[in-house]
Amino acid sequence: MNSYIIRRWFNKKIIYLLLGIIFLLSCADYFYYSQKIFPGIYVKDLDLGNKTLSEAEAILENLQLTFVGPEGESKSLSLTTLGIEPHIKEIIFQSYQKGREHIWPFSYLGRIRMKKGVNISLPHEIQHDQLRKSVDQLINNFNKEPEDAFFEIVDGTAVLNPGKTGFKVHKEKLVQEIIKTVEQKETPLIITVPGEEIPPIFTAEHLETMGLTHQMASFTTLFDTSYETRAHNIKLAASILNEHLIAPGGTFSFNHIIGDTTPAKGYKEALIIQGGDYTTGYGGGICQVSSTLYNAALLSNMQILKRHNHLFMAAYVSAGRDAAVSYGTYDLMFRNNRDHYILIVTHVENGEITIALVGHNMKEEIEINTRYLDYVEPPLQIKITSQLPPGEEEQLEGKPGGTLEVKRIVHQPDGEKREEVLSVDTYQPYPAVIRRGESHD
Repeated sequence: MNSYIIRRWFNKKIIYLLLGIIFLLSCADYFYYSQKIFPGIYVKDLDLGNKTLSEAEAILENLQLTFVGPEGESKSLSLTTLGIEPHIKEIIFQSYQKGREHIWPFSYLGRIRMKKGVNISLPHEIQHDQLRKSVDQLINNFNKEPEDAFFEIVDGTAVLNPGKTGFKVHKEKLVQEIIKTVEQKETPLIITVPGEEIPPIFTAEHLETMGLTHQMASFTTLFDTSYETRAHNIKLAASILNEHLIAPGGTFSFNHIIGDTTPAKGYKEALIIQGGDYTTGYGGGICQVSSTLYNAALLSNMQILKRHNHLFMAAYVSAGRDAAVSYGTYDLMFRNNRDHYILIVTHVENGEITIALVGHNMKEEIEINTRYLDYVEPPLQIKITSQLPPGEEEQLEGKPGGTLEVKRIVHQPDGEKREEVLSVDTYQPYPAVIRRGESHD
C-alpha cells in the first residue's frame, strides 16, 4: 500500500470522525433545546433564552412596568394591575418558534443570526377603565406639593432648609406613554413619568431678598415634661410664634400674636402666679415662651419696648431675664430696629424650647450683665402635718428675693462699647417650708 492510498484512507477517517462529532453535537443540541427557547430571544428587556416553556411562562406572568419619578423615585406595577393582559401563550409560541422556521439541522443559520438578539412583540389586551384607575393611584405616588424654603432649629441653631420643588404628573401623557411602551417591541418596560415641576412660592432667594440669611441669636430654656398640661401650653404657644415675620421698623407684641389663652384655643390648666401665690390657670407655661423669646430679642439687640418681671424669680431663666405676660395687662413688646425683616423660629422637643431670631448676620456682640442691688434670703416657715410620721421632716425649697439691675452691653467690631440699662427688677422672696410630722405626745 503506497503512501497516497494511506493518506486517502486517513483523510476519510478524519472526515468521518468530524462528521460523527458534528452529528452527535447536533443531536445533543436538538434534544437539549427540544423544550427550551433558543438563546437571544427577548421580550422587551427580559431574556427568555435558555428558558423552558414553564420558566418563560412564570417570567411573563410577572411582567412589570417601572415608573421613574423626577427625583429618581421609582415604583413598579404588574401589567395586570394596570389593566394590561399579555397573551402569554402566544408570546411563548412566538419565542419558541424563533430559530425553528426551517427543519433541523438547516435552522442553524437562522440561530447564528439570533445571537445579536431578537425582540418578540408583546400581544395584549387593555382594559382602559382599569388602566385609568391604576394611573390615578399611581399619580399619588409622584405628585408632590412644593415646599417653601424655611428656617428650622437644628441642635439649637436656626439653619436654612432650601425647600423642595413640587411635581405634577400629566395624566393623559402618562396613559399614552404606557400604551406606547407596551406596544413597541424594543422599548424596555421603564417609563420616565411625564409632568411639570412646580416651584415653591418662597425660595432661599426670596428669603435672602427679605434679609433672612443667618441666625442673629437664639436662646434655650428647659422645662419638665412630666407636667403635661404645662408642656402642652408651651408647645402650642411656640407653634403660633413659629415663622412670624416682623417688618423693618415693625413692632412685635406677644399678646397680639398669642392672644387670650382660653380653652377654646386649646390651652390647658397649669401652674401660674396669681394674687401673690401659685395657683392654676389656663395657659400656664406661656411665660416661659415669652421669657425665652425675650432673651433671644436681647441677644439680637432688638429695641425692647415693654417687659415685666414676675412676682417671684422664675426657675427656668436667670433673675432679671424673665418676661411675664398676661393678656390685657402684661405684654412683651420689642421693635425690629433693622433695615431687614426679622423671622421668629421656634423648636420644642425633649423638655427644651429654643427660640431664634433670623435676619442678617450680626456684626456686634451682645453681653448681658446682671447685678444685685439688694438680696433677700427666703423666709422659713414650719408647717405641722399629719401626712408625715411624727418627728419626720420634709423641706421644700424657697426662692430668694431682691432688686437687680440688668444691663445690655453692645460691643461693636471697631471696639466701640455701648451700655444700656434694661431694667431694675424687684422680686419678692418665696418662703422655704419645713413640713414636720405631727407629734401625738
